[in-house]
Amino acid sequence: KLKSAVVKDRNRRWKASQSGEILDLRRTIRQSSRSLGMNVRLPKKTRSLSARSVVMLLDISGSMARYSRAALHLAFLLSKDRPVSVFTFGTRLSNISQAFRHKDIDDALNEVTRLAPDWEGGTKIGEAITEFNLLWARRILVRKSTVFLVTDGLERGSPEVLASAIGRLVKFSSEVIWL
Repeated sequence: KLKSAVVKDRNRRWKASQSGEILDLRRTIRQSSRSLGMNVRLPKKTRSLSARSVVMLLDISGSMARYSRAALHLAFLLSKDRPVSVFTFGTRLSNISQAFRHKDIDDALNEVTRLAPDWEGGTKIGEAITEFNLLWARRILVRKSTVFLVTDGLERGSPEVLASAIGRLVKFSSEVIWL
């Protein structure tokens, strides 16, 4: 079910296709020379597609305890067929992407609890997104990326800090989906 929802972007590279966009002249000449000009089929090509990378920013504060585990399961499933970078935040930002290299979901979740020490603590959304923008956004959001921000929006800090951090995040990514 998730594969049908994969957002794909067109690459600069071309690939052979039965019903392509344009005629593949290189393959046409190569086949023509092999068959002494008796080539009837005209090969075509189309742009190749690649899955868009995903960045997940997950709120693991006390108010999100119910939903954090489900969001981690979603991140685990998404990491199977595309590049996924996963960060958690409560009182501080933690990069937990390496935990999703495990093949078993239970091993991955055990690794997450080790990597994110502020589980079910407080919430500082604006500060966490600001830290992500400063330390990670230019490295991770180089290509077009979809950013999932999974939080209830219960901000303990300044709303102005949160607004400027979200504005900067939107500039770096192709789309931000706030769940």
